[in-house]
Amino acid sequence: MVATFGAGSCGMGLALPLNRSGVTKIGTDDDGSQAMEQGVQSGSVILEVAGISIQLREYAAVKQLLIGAERPMTVVLARPAYTYCESER
Repeated sequence: MVATFGAGSCGMGLALPLNRSGVTKIGTDDDGSQAMEQGVQSGSVILEVAGISIQLREYAAVKQLLIGAERPMTVVLARPAYTYCESER
C-alpha cells in the first residue's frame, strides 16, 4: 500500500528492531492520525520513504527519513499478514 502524508506528524511509531534483519515495522498508529486515516496498520513493514528504499537501513536512518522528508511524503508499506483465531473458523 502507499500512504501520502502532509505536514505534521504521521501518527505512527516504529517498532524497535529485534534483530539486524533490515526490516522496519510500524509499532503503533495513533487514533485519528494521518496514518490511521489511510489504513496504515501496526505491524506493516516499511519498504520505501519518499522514493528511497529503506532495505537494510538502520532504524535511526529510517526514523530520520520519516522525520526529515519533504511533505507531501509517500511511504510504501507491506501490510501484515492476517492471522485468525481458531474460534473464527
